[in-house]
This record gives sequence, structure tokens and C-alpha cells, in this order.
Amino acid sequence: MFQKRKRRFILTNMAMLTVVLLISFTAIYLIAAYHIQSQNLLKLENIHSNTLRYQDAYEKGTFFQMVVTPEEYSEAFGVIVDEQDQTVFDSSFGILEKEWVNQAIEQTNGRNEGQIVLEGRRFLFSRAPAYAKVDSSLQNAAVEQFNQIAFLDVTASMRSLQELLMAFAGVGLLTLLAMLGISILFAKRAVAPIEQSYYKQKQFIQDASHELKTPLASIRANLEALQANRQETVQSQQKWLDHIFHETRRMSKLVTELLELARAGQSEQPLMLEPVCLSKLLERTLLSVEAVLYEKDISLE
Repeated sequence: MFQKRKRRFILTNMAMLTVVLLISFTAIYLIAAYHIQSQNLLKLENIHSNTLRYQDAYEKGTFFQMVVTPEEYSEAFGVIVDEQDQTVFDSSFGILEKEWVNQAIEQTNGRNEGQIVLEGRRFLFSRAPAYAKVDSSLQNAAVEQFNQIAFLDVTASMRSLQELLMAFAGVGLLTLLAMLGISILFAKRAVAPIEQSYYKQKQFIQDASHELKTPLASIRANLEALQANRQETVQSQQKWLDHIFHETRRMSKLVTELLELARAGQSEQPLMLEPVCLSKLLERTLLSVEAVLYEKDISLE
């Protein structure tokens, strides 16, 4: 019974803690993911604006001094494509390999936004209109629409979120293990008073039953002695009646003392001790079983 209470207490604590941890970690993860996503979208917008600015400068023949490596360009670059997704301009000014850039464009599949995986790296991309050109050399003027695609390497961002999940899993597991030990300790302490009270009550019932059995047996034996000598007068059997009266008083006193003992045990108050005459106690005890001795023809010295 008490083991079941302990298990229920532990399971309740662990379930509540698990829910709290899940809610907390989920909220932190979503906030972190939203922050990273917002930063990435802002970077994509910067790539879009820089791509148009670089193309305008390139067409005007403005001189640029490249101070970054191809690896740095491959982390964030933009391209301008025609209606057939053919590269018209890339913001690396040809530093990035054309085949690598075309492969990135091809994986977008004409989508406006999304993610691609290129050489084991994850890129976030977004497509937006760049400008339109009108070809007036033809009899019917044709308008050609050019788009720009911004690419951003988000491998590190995704890895950060994965590491955050792993950290949450590790911290959550350690926290649950620690709280499991604490819950077991508290469960023992919480159930201990109830368990102790239960066993005290059980012991009290056993002791009361044992103590009441003796005077009841004595009363029964004296009554049987009276029934065995029904022809005798009441006065001649006064001894047995006195024994019965004595045992009833003793039983009443015993019940009162047991109740006082139970109250004293519950309140944890010290018992009041007093001297007892063992000879008188023994004499009263022997008198209570005199009828049993007489019935069985036993002589006690």
C-alpha cells in the first residue's frame, strides 16, 4: 500500500517536472530559432540589395578590389538570372566557379524561397524581381524579366540549433535523474509519518486485543464456575462474583489506559511513570485466574 503511494508520488512529480521542462525548452528553442531565422532573412535582404548595387557598379565599370576569399563569397552570394534561369551576373564577379553557381540555381527549381543542400552545406535562398529590359530592336517590343536569387549558408545556424537541442536533451536528462533521486527521498519522507502512524495503530489494536483477552478469559472462567454450582447460594459463591466484578473494573481501567496511551503516542508526549508494587500486582493477577486454577484443579504456590 505504501509502496504504491510512493510510486504515485514519484510519478506525479516526474510527470509535472517533465511537462515544465518540455514547455520551457520548447519556448527557448522556438525563440532561438525565430531569432536565427530573422537574422538570416535580414542577411538575405542585404544580399539582394548588394547584388543589384554590385551589378550597377560593374556595368558602369567601377573598379573593385577583392579582399575576400572564394570561401567567404560562397557563404553569402547573389546572382541575377534571366527568364530561363541562366546566369547574367553573380556578386562574386566570377570568383565562384560558374558550374558551382549554376548547380545552386538549378536546385532552386524556380521556387521563390526555401533551402538547398550543396556539397554537404545547407543554403537558404530567396528569389525576387530584379529589373526588366525592353528589346526595342524587334518589330514588337519584347519585355524580358530578370530575377535575383540570394543564397546564404545556414549550415552553422542549423548546427547551432542542433547543438541547442542536444544541450537541452542532456540538461533535461540530468535534471530528471537528479529530480528522480530527490523525489524518491521526498517520497520516503512524505509517506514515513503515514506509514509510522499506520503501524502504530496496528500495533495498538494488537496490544489492546491481547490485553483485553486476559480479563475476558477470567470473567468467562468465573461465570463457568458459577454455572457449575447452580445449587449453591449467591453468598457461598460471592468469591466468584467478586472476581467478576474485579475483572470488569480492571477491563474498564485497561480500556481507559489504552486510550490514554494512544493519545500519548499520537502527541509524542512522554509518559508519566510511577512506582508499582510488584507483589500486589502479582497477587491481583493470580486472583483473576483463580477460577481457572480451581476448575483445572491446579494448586499454585
